Amino acid sequence: MSLLPVMKKGVHGMKRMALTSRSPIDMVHLKKLAPALSCMFSTAVDEGHTNGSPRVNAHHVPDARTAPPFHAKDNQIDSSAISRRHWESDWSIEELRAAQAKNVVATWGPTKATANLPMLTHSEGVYLYDSDGKQYLDWTSQAVCTNLGYDVPPAVVEAVTKQLTTLPMVYGGLGMVEVRCRMAPVV
Repeated sequence: MSLLPVMKKGVHGMKRMALTSRSPIDMVHLKKLAPALSCMFSTAVDEGHTNGSPRVNAHHVPDARTAPPFHAKDNQIDSSAISRRHWESDWSIEELRAAQAKNVVATWGPTKATANLPMLTHSEGVYLYDSDGKQYLDWTSQAVCTNLGYDVPPAVVEAVTKQLTTLPMVYGGLGMVEVRCRMAPVV
């Protein structure tokens, strides 16, 4: 059953519908759905109207229920739970491919299609190099993320390093940062 009848009739109208019509919802399912639907539609549907029209411009009515207690848990990494091999600096191509097959998910397509992508190791100018030393011309600029090429000017490295060591990230709705103000007129 779609939620359209619920939106039109409201939660109480849905109960009436379930009791009086031949809808596919039975009382068992209704009892399971009712708390969630009540919460979802309690502020969106005006049950004071006979037609159950949505309260588009109505003021928000906060949920009167109290949140469950928060029990903080330690979120530190238990390094003993991670293989010692993980912390070693050099992995063979076979180890990297095994970790890729077991743990990596592709971003824009099926994961299995990435199984034989080149293992890129370094860059220079507009070129990328794989683990076999093969050179690739990067026609995509890494989705326009590397419009300076791969030879990043020292001034940019210094600026990025300074930002990473002082304030690596700020959500735009939380506060303002100098670098954002200074870069906005440039871009």
